Amino acid sequence: MTTVIADAALASGLSVQIFQVDRQGRLPGLFAGLVETIVMPSTEALRQDDLADAVALAPLDDALRDSASRLVLVEIGANLPSRVADCIAAAETGTFLAQSGAEVTIVVPTTTDPEAITLGCRTLRQLREAFPGARALVCLCQDGASWEEITNSKARKAYDEQLSPLITAGEVFGLPRLLPRALAALDASALTPLGFARLSDTDLLAVTHLPGAVARHVRGDIAKYVYDAVASLQKVLPFRDASEVGSAPARRSRSAPTRRDADDGEK
Repeated sequence: MTTVIADAALASGLSVQIFQVDRQGRLPGLFAGLVETIVMPSTEALRQDDLADAVALAPLDDALRDSASRLVLVEIGANLPSRVADCIAAAETGTFLAQSGAEVTIVVPTTTDPEAITLGCRTLRQLREAFPGARALVCLCQDGASWEEITNSKARKAYDEQLSPLITAGEVFGLPRLLPRALAALDASALTPLGFARLSDTDLLAVTHLPGAVARHVRGDIAKYVYDAVASLQKVLPFRDASEVGSAPARRSRSAPTRRDADDGEK
């Protein structure tokens, strides 16, 4: 999700700074020079220094307070939002941003998986408390299932109470599902989706090491993914129109099989 937002923002000519509160190397590899990684202290470090989290997050806090001239994107790893939210709240940074008129948008990604819904709702609640007045957006990551199929009672309750109102109000964008071959090629390329979609035929073959016809199919799938994602994103965030970020694919991409398709196939 962060990759798509950063791609669209940079293509729109915005100045972007990215923080990842995580240990993954994916974002620094894709956006060299734009990403600062924050590794949260261990439990032992917190025992030694009760403000260890605040020290680690100080660069992020400073960037948020001085973000008037650029877009600051923050990707927070799983199980870390509560620690980040607590530090932001204690430093009164969320209140400062609200009083200074800065625009803060919380984006919560989720799928139809019950655990993802529950985690997304918990993250949303924690960050809303840390950033009073912040806008909240739901990123629906397509996974081949439908929201009507959510049967887990806890997830259903969380969805109905926190996500559904945002979706009904239009505070939502969709992230399409990439087919397995395209996803594998994109992961192996060390390119952003937009960068991959813009590869020339010569570079495409050099990057993928696939037969030409297969490589062009993959590029077409990724181009459609970029176009659809940015078109959806542009409806809720002030980025350049999708037709300017990436051309619409000349052909229609193959559809990913849904869970319902799989069930029908088993009958």
